[in-house]
Amino acid sequence: MPIITTWDNPEKTIIRKDFLDPWGWDDYAAALEQSHALMARFPERKIAIILNMAGTRDLPPNPLPTLRELLRGGMPDNWDGTLVVGGSLFMNSIAGILGQGVNSVHRHIETARSLPEARQVLAARRARDARC
Repeated sequence: MPIITTWDNPEKTIIRKDFLDPWGWDDYAAALEQSHALMARFPERKIAIILNMAGTRDLPPNPLPTLRELLRGGMPDNWDGTLVVGGSLFMNSIAGILGQGVNSVHRHIETARSLPEARQVLAARRARDARC
């Protein structure tokens, strides 16, 4: 499979998608459905998603309109944001554009340089949210 969807931690609060070339938007749509199914199993937990792009070089054609369409239906209520890891400058720019969107889906998209950094960002955000 070009996109492998797994739990990233034993607590099952982070889903990781490892992207491997070649992949296309149909593969991403299937991986998104897999994530939604995993999140539905634990509706009481906040679950974040890490998109590990280290195994891929670029995005398929038409990323902005395609991603906007795929995300139009929203994310599950227990979604705790998405971190894009190891992407190219172009991929990170797309994530940044989506992250500046006006609805709740877009506000929770960030980038990180590595998997450890993504996990640290999530841990820091969760600790901050727990204090509020």
